[in-house]
Amino acid sequence: MSKAAVKEKTAMGLFQKAENLQAFAKVGLYGQQGSGKTTTAMKIAVGLSKLAGGAPIAFVDTETGSDFFVERMKAEGIEFFQLKTRAFRQLAPAIAEAEKAGAILVIDSVTHFWDELKKAYQTQLHRKKLQFQDWDIVKGEWREEYATPFVNSACHILVCGRVQDVYEDFLDEDGKRDITRVGTKMRAEKEFGYEPSLVLEMEALTATMDQLRAAKSKRERAGIVVKSDILIRATVIKDRADLLNGQAFDFPAFDDFAPHFEALSLGGAHLGVDTKTSGALFSNGSEAFQKIAKKKTIALEEIQGELVAAYPGADKGSKTVKTDLVYAVFGTRSWTAVEEMDLASLQKGLAVVKAAMKLLVKQEEPDVPGAVEAVRAEAEAASDESPFLEDGDGE
Repeated sequence: MSKAAVKEKTAMGLFQKAENLQAFAKVGLYGQQGSGKTTTAMKIAVGLSKLAGGAPIAFVDTETGSDFFVERMKAEGIEFFQLKTRAFRQLAPAIAEAEKAGAILVIDSVTHFWDELKKAYQTQLHRKKLQFQDWDIVKGEWREEYATPFVNSACHILVCGRVQDVYEDFLDEDGKRDITRVGTKMRAEKEFGYEPSLVLEMEALTATMDQLRAAKSKRERAGIVVKSDILIRATVIKDRADLLNGQAFDFPAFDDFAPHFEALSLGGAHLGVDTKTSGALFSNGSEAFQKIAKKKTIALEEIQGELVAAYPGADKGSKTVKTDLVYAVFGTRSWTAVEEMDLASLQKGLAVVKAAMKLLVKQEEPDVPGAVEAVRAEAEAASDESPFLEDGDGE
């Protein structure tokens, strides 16, 4: 086949010829307190700054850690800026400002922003805990205001966070459900691990004097002064360049991770992900919109049907149980407000209504809040959105 024929055969309109469009590092570091997260992030930031000809470093600080790097950055001759906040709403503007200034951005700790976002939502809606219908809203805000800017911004970003154990459930020999620890992850929104191109787990390890001396000696031979009396180790959990996966570095330095950064198109064009949406598919009158509207109508009718079937009477007691159940499940006593909810919320609510009704009809004095809480507790125990799995201590 001639070259012309090949060229004609592979001509494409939607696709472009592949090239490396990852020009900026996106790094995540997580671990226990004292595991070297911030220090390692700053070492990497300094290295990236020097590669960029002395770019400034901007530090979004939730733990006052930036204060301890002021003099160090002066010694390095690098402009150093700080923003002390735990308000999630300031993350996107901070990323935009760092991008505009050509700065290396360090965020420490992203865990505080995730916690603050959830807390702000709970406070605004007077929730003791997030409910099924809340997660889509909170996660959507996280993706739009943080995750997407993190990936798409034309600047290097290093994000530190606290560690959280990862658990999986299984059936034991007696057929009973049990839970076992299978690993660790960043304590943040559960999909965080997919966003950075380089993820490091930081650890402060107990070591013998001989082990500590050997690790220090190796670094000192490379011209790196080590003052710590605790063995600090960085393990590469994820390297999208597939050059460092699984490798561990004691008293890590920028050069340890150089192969990953060399795999980027530093100084080139950067493209994260296209943020164009498919909203037109769901506009009024579209086939998809009509299907959704029909499913919403069915869900609303089923909810009403469940309420009437269990409590068909028009007496005050029956009405109270039904309105209390609607409030407990959907957070409102307005049926019009329920009708305005999205399909996912209605379908999740319907499932809770059905399960709660099975408990309520057996009670002489219906405990609506207790029944709904019991249903949600059972569902959350087996759900990826369980607070146990999502919000472990991580300290």
